[in-house]
Amino acid sequence: MKEKVLTRNLPEFRLLESILFTPEDGYFLLEEHMSRISASAGYFCYPFFKDKSLALLDKFARRLEKKPCKVKILLAHDGGIEIVSEPVKPVAPIRVALAETPVDSGNVFLYHKTTNRRVYEEARASRPGFDDVILYNERGEITEGSSSNIVAEIGRKLFTPPVSCGLLDGTFRSSLIKAGVISERVIKADTLEDCSRIYFINSVRKWRNASL
Repeated sequence: MKEKVLTRNLPEFRLLESILFTPEDGYFLLEEHMSRISASAGYFCYPFFKDKSLALLDKFARRLEKKPCKVKILLAHDGGIEIVSEPVKPVAPIRVALAETPVDSGNVFLYHKTTNRRVYEEARASRPGFDDVILYNERGEITEGSSSNIVAEIGRKLFTPPVSCGLLDGTFRSSLIKAGVISERVIKADTLEDCSRIYFINSVRKWRNASL
């Protein structure tokens, strides 16, 4: 797989992690974020030094205001690191719709968090007037939102699509699976209306109720 990445003409992009920071608890799921960006760096052959990144994040945290924020760490192909922050938006219910066209589950950028977000931007643009979209693959299996994983309540149990459907393994998603809160299951797009509830989840905004 790595040989394919080295020879393929890829657009220029940076690896990205978005991390929740609160004055009380510091960086949320920091070790998981570091593990994920390290794995992606290895896949794309980007130089990444965990200790250096942690030191930069620690230094950056000392300059932050005493309120929750989203901190982004961006890793360039030459190993250069940029860290920026932005306020955390209030959590509120969202209105979502199915994307107009399916994604290709073979698209490598679905499995890594990067600044190459064309597939997500096109999906959002296909459904103007909605807060977000639900993506699905060529087999009609739902995958994720534009910046969140999806959890569906089916028969009083909570399920999320497996990574093999073509989606990013979110750090919050992974932690909930390990804790036994949610389980993996293929969910067909044409069965979404039968789900009791739909949630959009990520490590910055946690749980958001979504209406289809």
